[in-house]
Amino acid sequence: MKGAILTPEQHQLCSHIASGKGLHSQRAKALLALDQKMFQAEAATKSGLSRGQVKYLATRFRQIGMDLFPESLKKVDSSGVGEISSKGSEPVKAESTPTPPKAEKEKKNKKQKAKKMKKGKKAKKAEKEKKDKKAAKAKKAAKAKAKKGAKNKKAKKAIKGKKAKAKKAAKSKKKK
Repeated sequence: MKGAILTPEQHQLCSHIASGKGLHSQRAKALLALDQKMFQAEAATKSGLSRGQVKYLATRFRQIGMDLFPESLKKVDSSGVGEISSKGSEPVKAESTPTPPKAEKEKKNKKQKAKKMKKGKKAKKAEKEKKDKKAAKAKKAAKAKAKKGAKNKKAKKAIKGKKAKAKKAAKSKKKK
C-alpha cells in the first residue's frame, strides 16, 4: 500500500526515529500512522500525542516536511541510506535553521509571566487606591453628618431653653 503523505525515504527515516524515545519518536509514530491513512484521532492514540498535537504536526509537516526533526535525528544508521532531506531523497544541507533552544522559550515565558504579574500588581494598586478614596469620602461624609448633627443638637438646646424661659415667664405672669 502506497503511503498517503510520506515518500519511501521519509517513511524509512520516520521508522528509524520512531524506534527511539521522546517527543520526536512520538511525532514520527504519528506521521507513520497518518501515512497508513489513519484518522488523526487514531494517530494520536497510537503515538501518545493529543489530537491537537497530531493536527498541528500534520499541518506543520505539510509546511516544512522533515525539517520537523533535528538534523541529528535525520541520519539513518548503517543501512547505507545516509541523510534524508525534508522533501525527498536529496541530501540535507547543513545550513538549515536550528530550532530555538529550550532556554530561550523559557526566558520568553518568564517575561510573559512577569508582564502578567506587573499588570496584576498595577490592578491591585489601582483597586487599593479606589478603596482608599471611597473610605476617605465616607469618612468626610461622616464628619459632615456629625457636624450637622452637632449643629442640630445646639439648635434643639436653644429651642428648649427658649421654651423653658417662656414657660417661666408664663408662670411668673400667672403668679402676679
